[in-house]
Amino acid sequence: MTNEPGLTTHVAPGSSFLQAAALQITASAATADLSDLVVVAPNLYVITALQRALQRAANAPTLLLPTITTLDLWAKTTAISHAIIPESRRLALLYGALRKSGWFSGIDLWRVASDTLALINDCGRHAVALPQNEADFHRVIRQALRATDNHAIQFEARLVHELWRALQSNSDREIDEPGAHVLRLAQLAQQASRPLYVVGVTDTTKAEEAFFQRYAQRQAVTIIAIGETESCAASPLFALLSCAWNTAQSTHPVINRAEMFRARYESNPASSGLCLFPAQSLEQEAQAVALTVRRWLFEGKRSIAIIAQDRLTARRARALLERDNILIADESGWTLSTTTASSMVMGWLELIAADFHYRNLLALIRSPFMLATLSQPERAALIGELESVQVAAGYSGGVNRLHHVLQRPGLSPNLHRIAQLMLESANLFTRRSRPLARWLSLLLQSLERLEVTQFLGADAAGADLLRLLRSCETELDGDAETYSFPEWRRWLDQQLENASFRDVAIDSPVLLTHLGLTDGRDFDGVVILGADADHLPSSNETALFNESVSTQLGLPSAAMRRALERQRLMNLIAHSGAVFITWQGTKDGEANLPSPYWAQLMVFQRLAYDADLIDHEFYATMEFLARSQSVAAPIAAPVLSMPQPSAPSLLPQRVSAYDYGSLIACPYQFFVRRMLGLRASDEVVEALEKKDYGELVHRILSTFHQRYPLVSNQADAELIMALHEITLTVFNDAPSEDYFSRAWRLRWDAIIPDYIEWQREREQHGWTWQSAEISQEQPLTLATGQRVQLRGRLDRIDRRRGDNGAEQFAVLDYKTGNHTAIKKRADNPAEDGQLPFYGMIADSIPAELAYVGLDNAPVKTFAMAGEVFDVIAMHSTRLEQALTSIATGASLPAHGVDAVCNYCEAQGICRRRYWENGSGR
Repeated sequence: MTNEPGLTTHVAPGSSFLQAAALQITASAATADLSDLVVVAPNLYVITALQRALQRAANAPTLLLPTITTLDLWAKTTAISHAIIPESRRLALLYGALRKSGWFSGIDLWRVASDTLALINDCGRHAVALPQNEADFHRVIRQALRATDNHAIQFEARLVHELWRALQSNSDREIDEPGAHVLRLAQLAQQASRPLYVVGVTDTTKAEEAFFQRYAQRQAVTIIAIGETESCAASPLFALLSCAWNTAQSTHPVINRAEMFRARYESNPASSGLCLFPAQSLEQEAQAVALTVRRWLFEGKRSIAIIAQDRLTARRARALLERDNILIADESGWTLSTTTASSMVMGWLELIAADFHYRNLLALIRSPFMLATLSQPERAALIGELESVQVAAGYSGGVNRLHHVLQRPGLSPNLHRIAQLMLESANLFTRRSRPLARWLSLLLQSLERLEVTQFLGADAAGADLLRLLRSCETELDGDAETYSFPEWRRWLDQQLENASFRDVAIDSPVLLTHLGLTDGRDFDGVVILGADADHLPSSNETALFNESVSTQLGLPSAAMRRALERQRLMNLIAHSGAVFITWQGTKDGEANLPSPYWAQLMVFQRLAYDADLIDHEFYATMEFLARSQSVAAPIAAPVLSMPQPSAPSLLPQRVSAYDYGSLIACPYQFFVRRMLGLRASDEVVEALEKKDYGELVHRILSTFHQRYPLVSNQADAELIMALHEITLTVFNDAPSEDYFSRAWRLRWDAIIPDYIEWQREREQHGWTWQSAEISQEQPLTLATGQRVQLRGRLDRIDRRRGDNGAEQFAVLDYKTGNHTAIKKRADNPAEDGQLPFYGMIADSIPAELAYVGLDNAPVKTFAMAGEVFDVIAMHSTRLEQALTSIATGASLPAHGVDAVCNYCEAQGICRRRYWENGSGR
């Protein structure tokens, strides 16, 4: 090449592209001084490799390297006089225009504004001049589409045009970033003073192509493109892909193309180094990727690229590799919204929006950025204390109630302090509308008050997040438009979705990247994951704009984008040491189609070489791996029958009526609940349930009868009023303050008159109230000589004088359940052990054991059938024998009926139905 102005293009094969480009560049220099040249590379990751290639090509002891940069970075070295309007302000302008237009109802306007801005930016990057007149704009669209009445496209065209005009009217003295890029390129072209090489750049805009032409009017421009031609000895694998995908647009059918290719290449170019693997699940796909990478590293490959078409699978594969201490350098980065730092910030805003719902509060407190000044044991203790306080106080939400609950005496100072911090920070966010910059300022202030800012700043992703928030606050300072709290939250959520975080601290031979960053690079091995029809070819369509609109505006068509994608895939596959392509062949039990690229390639392979690219042996490898991991796992020997534990050493020292009922219902349930002490943790009462209602009624009646132990000498009006007052007090003190609490109270209010009538009738039969809520204990001696304490709480004890003048006692148990179910229990004392158990622990044998049905009017007494003494003796013997059996090593099988199992906390452990269905055999 001479240094005369002009533009020339050369093509170099991908297999040795950088070396060929380096030879081309050094051949133009008479000395080892290349500093007068500018080389534009496709991406930053190519620069180091290109520098090494130039040093090898120059074959000189010293070499002055040229300026090697990307086109975007080079353009930004040129100063322009125009102010640049930030993207955040342009997005806000579009949102404001959409809000005023009233075109959309019930649609996320931020998403519409974002899609529109992306389309307008594409027009700017490709130097598309939109007509100023709306009618001319619509005419261009209609003519291009050869359509006279397409209302959907006309609406999209009108939307784009009016929003574009809105941006233009608000930026008379400012230009946008795409416009600034075009202006910088124009200045570079005017100031051209050094020869220019463009190496491996494939994805250029019309504006950039025009820049090369203008630059060439002053200086020599050499474009060195990646490609395969007859003159530069196409690799057989590249030729195979090109023929299978018919990039030459041949009119021959695929079977004829296959025959001609076989005649030219007798050996199959894809027989080694290229493998397709349709996995049977996401987990198997991730495991296949991890296994392949581990094998390649063991073989000595030092440059491995994972092309992630499916980020979810990539995340799982990354976790599997990191478990084996194989780190991955991530070039494309993660969405900032998925980081722990963003989750903490958005969790804080969600807590405010949900008025400090207790679940949101616990989720926020558990963030590693909260309470970070405390040690790990201190944090764990504080979180546990907060959970206990919430349950005890029945706190379900409300920042002021939280402050009241956590300021109670006896709590740790840290809880008092976090309550104060929460209250001060939440009070910053009143619900009136504000400009975006003001909302951001309040968010940053609240993070300071919560004492998390410095810990966010010490985290790589957190530091990026803070920089984004502060940058947007500065950029939007002049925007006076106001937004509600939900509008601002949605805007912020979108900002975090659009921003990326990349951990630059990791240096690894394994990198995660995307197809656009592979231009001009060589890899020892490449994994393409998520390569199904949903992810390849890549789609550029948005939910709003038709592909036709962007194409007719002069933007690259879908066919052009697919052609570039195919070209990149061919270069990558043909010039990498080994390629492993995988996707989920099955999703949700149904076949999942591969990308058309692989479908075409597999058909071509079958026709040309009667070969199959799918690695069927890999399935056996994956199955062996799964079995090996299962065998290696630190678990006990496999259980081949339903568990029937024996644990005499765990015999309880105390047994309640609830425990006895559990032992009768299912021995395994008794083992899990009472002997192992496993139970679900207490939860905050969000809605008053029937069991909570029953407990409140017990408290009401206990308080009432302490005040009125005898009702016969009292007026109904006084008694009813007293019960209503007590009821109101007890319900007001209940943890739950929801609608259901009021509904249960009204239900009890309706029963009160009937309860008074029932109590009068009971007194007429000689029974009077003696005491309530009495805790009782009695020892039970087992045949082994061991003693077990039977304990319980008796709802009510009545007394009267019998016919012989002796004092008699009755043990009553209040029930708010269905009367039919209560009667069934009372009529079958052999099956129901609760009342007999209360008879066992009473101070003396009661004359009556009965349930009192309070579900609705009339209130009824359901006396236990049979002779009280005989029933109590029978249950006492049964309990003693059962506990003796446990003490002597008897097994405890799971033999509960469905009515028991359906509500049992232990059903996930015993899995009775699993074994009974034969699944365990």
